[in-house]
Amino acid sequence: MYLRFKLAFAALAFTTAAFSQIINTAVPDSFQVRYVANLHTGSSVVDIVNTGASATATSGFITGGNICVQVYAFDNSEELLACCTCTITPNGLASIEVDDTAAGLYGNTETGAAPSSGVIKLVATAGGTGCSATAEGTLVPGMAAWGTTLHNVEIPAGTVTSNFQLTETPFTQSGLSAGEYAHLTLFCSFDQVNGTGQGVCPGCQLTALGASSSQ
Repeated sequence: MYLRFKLAFAALAFTTAAFSQIINTAVPDSFQVRYVANLHTGSSVVDIVNTGASATATSGFITGGNICVQVYAFDNSEELLACCTCTITPNGLASIEVDDTAAGLYGNTETGAAPSSGVIKLVATAGGTGCSATAEGTLVPGMAAWGTTLHNVEIPAGTVTSNFQLTETPFTQSGLSAGEYAHLTLFCSFDQVNGTGQGVCPGCQLTALGASSSQ
């Protein structure tokens, strides 16, 4: 615990100075964010595609261009609960279940709690053997992401069994500051340093997932 606070103060000193430096101006799709809601009512999913924007080719055959997607899951109180990575090949598709099951993004949180809502942040970096959510990588283009979430809507009584409806929208591209990136990777590394195994999400499945509208 003492080490965690010591590292947190060190990170604060750094991020205060660097927070306004936007580092993904040349690759705006390398940092994307989205919220999820009503997770205690039903599950959500995230679907991610590698568009091939980072791909290289020899004689028309792709020889590179894998992207490492760093995944960071927060609760609605701004606390990082879990982090992990996905490696996606050019034109490939990967998905993440967003719930509190063993295969879900919030199934193995740092605090042991499963939030009802939260924020998901994705960072695309150069793929390879060093794919890690605990270290800053080289930002690359080529990530496209969508997510589902449940919304409580007004529906006439007696017409349906649930007033929750599932919606799907793209993630929002955003500016990534040097300070925020340092914060994401450092606090993810806290989970690794703790050595409890909590706070590490299971990564991606190489498929497209759907989500239930209610449970």
